Amino acid sequence: MEEIGCCRDVIVNVAHSCGLTLNNPKNDLALQMEQSKKKIICLDKKSLQIINYFESYADAARWLLEEGHANGNASGIRSHIGEVCKGKRKTAYDYIWKYVV
Repeated sequence: MEEIGCCRDVIVNVAHSCGLTLNNPKNDLALQMEQSKKKIICLDKKSLQIINYFESYADAARWLLEEGHANGNASGIRSHIGEVCKGKRKTAYDYIWKYVV
């Protein structure tokens, strides 16, 4: 924790607010954060065929930007994908997005 200039209590409180618990912050936090990523799939909105699989919203946003399917900032793109996954929107960037269960 000293490497990031933060005390243990701050890290524990932030982790707790995100639903994470810490035993050994150096090992457990990275593992729990990796496990908390929600894997998603991208579906064609007409055929419903799987187009791609992603480990996270960030990976999906990166792919959309690289392929030219979206422009703008990655944060907004991630947000739109998440809204589709959560049922708040039907599509984002002409695709349907679903959590992998």
